[in-house]
Amino acid sequence: MKKNNTWIVDDIQPVPFHSGFWGGSNKRYWVSLINATYAVDAQVRHILTDEEMILATDDYNLSDRTKDNELHFAQGNAYDIEWDKLNLKRDYFSLAPEGDYYADISDWEEMMHLVRNHQIEERVDSKFRAIHEESDNVRQLKHSSDEIEFPMEFLNNLGLKCQPLFLMKVFNVGQGDTIMLIFPDMSIWLVDAFFEKHREKHQMSYDDLVDLIDEKYSDFRVERVIISHLHRDHCLSVNQLARDIGAESIIYTFPNTKLTKTALGALSNTRILRKIDDIESVQKGSTKITLTPACKLQYKRKNDHNANGIIVELETNNSHVLLSGDSPWQQLKEVVLSKNISGKHKCYKVSHHGSITGYDHNFINGYAPHLAVISFGIPNRYGHPDRRVLCGLSHNGAFLSGTAILRKKYLPIPIF
Repeated sequence: MKKNNTWIVDDIQPVPFHSGFWGGSNKRYWVSLINATYAVDAQVRHILTDEEMILATDDYNLSDRTKDNELHFAQGNAYDIEWDKLNLKRDYFSLAPEGDYYADISDWEEMMHLVRNHQIEERVDSKFRAIHEESDNVRQLKHSSDEIEFPMEFLNNLGLKCQPLFLMKVFNVGQGDTIMLIFPDMSIWLVDAFFEKHREKHQMSYDDLVDLIDEKYSDFRVERVIISHLHRDHCLSVNQLARDIGAESIIYTFPNTKLTKTALGALSNTRILRKIDDIESVQKGSTKITLTPACKLQYKRKNDHNANGIIVELETNNSHVLLSGDSPWQQLKEVVLSKNISGKHKCYKVSHHGSITGYDHNFINGYAPHLAVISFGIPNRYGHPDRRVLCGLSHNGAFLSGTAILRKKYLPIPIF
């Protein structure tokens, strides 16, 4: 391994209580870092550390820190790391054939082998500001609300005997999200795009998706690729995929935190990039699609991409679909429980791969999804999905399905 590299923090997640990494009274966290020189095929490493090394945020309700913030992990912070001087352990969660390691940091002396790199942070932030300003120029897509139907030949090829209002495919991509929405006006929307270089046998690969669109949906146009938020496991493949399948636009919202090189890569195609800073609704036949950026919600959370994204809803006369990204339950509750959707069949893409951060009993009891789909990978270091989430959803009558347990490349869901 190289002794000195610059790495940017992509995500910070608490270690689940049922994990073998649980620290008892000393709460521990996984810190995901991306090499600052990588963008598309990002090199990732992890650090397991104690609560006191994490910068206080609203997300984790951590106490105020007394030490210098230079020594605390926070999303978007860049560090020059001397890996060989850290306490390295074999990473059994890595799918890379050559194996990998994570660092276990449990005292301030070990933190001295990490040096904050403000120059890299400023360089990334400067590039993002330029991208952000340029993305204002892409036009907003509008659609007719006329009734539209899939061609019967198309439905017959899929084995469907009646006309759905749209089709949803939740892809098995491991510990990440990629969702395809197929509409009868011969258009496709994608919500997130993440494909790993190293994957399990039944996972969908990048080439699998490109081939699927070329072979089954060659007459369709890819209108939108929506980035729910700018974490690696949701945006890694966005830019390359949009280019290869000829997407008309990439939609994102301004994140209230610093970025990694992976996030910059997802936003680099400014010709088709468009940010939203207000609630947008699009009517496609009998389906109303609503995009709600986090900036329009009352619940705010700093230093966390999960709480600075886009929530996608699709509503028909009979159904409601909630695509939550990794949004916290407070934002999901704010979005859906104010609406009159009782009596509709509800399909919920469970937030944050089944993490407890997206779960609240009152929210689930009020929304009452009939189908709950969890996108997660096996193995994963985060303990997703959390047992409390599974029990809560099941107790409320939801039929549970997960991408990692299907042993198939995607879960097809027709919406009527």
